Amino acid sequence: MRFEDAQILYNGGRHAAAYYMAGYAVECALKACIAKRTREFDFPLPPNENKTAYSHGLNDLLKLLKLDVDMREVPETLNLWRFVEEWKVESRYDLSIGMLRAKQMLDAVGGAPNASNGVLVWLRSRW
Repeated sequence: MRFEDAQILYNGGRHAAAYYMAGYAVECALKACIAKRTREFDFPLPPNENKTAYSHGLNDLLKLLKLDVDMREVPETLNLWRFVEEWKVESRYDLSIGMLRAKQMLDAVGGAPNASNGVLVWLRSRW
């Protein structure tokens, strides 16, 4: 849903907001993976995992899930991740993000027209 919001924002010329929302979609997907792996009554997570699970750091969340290891086996996704991992929650305040950078983010997250898939598709297969 958040990725669809990003596409609508991009098509409406709101490029900085589209960039932020696409990254937020990845954060939501990572947290969906955490939720899927958490059994009833297993929450809150152990203290060493708790802080990371509530963070906004995409690399931290990926490592918590141990998906960074899986991603290394899919070079195309790893290449896309290298762009996505630049996203920060503070991106919502960066009004200098233009059309090109937003398009690159949307392509990395959702899959470019000539790519087999994007980061979001890869994550969906893991929750």
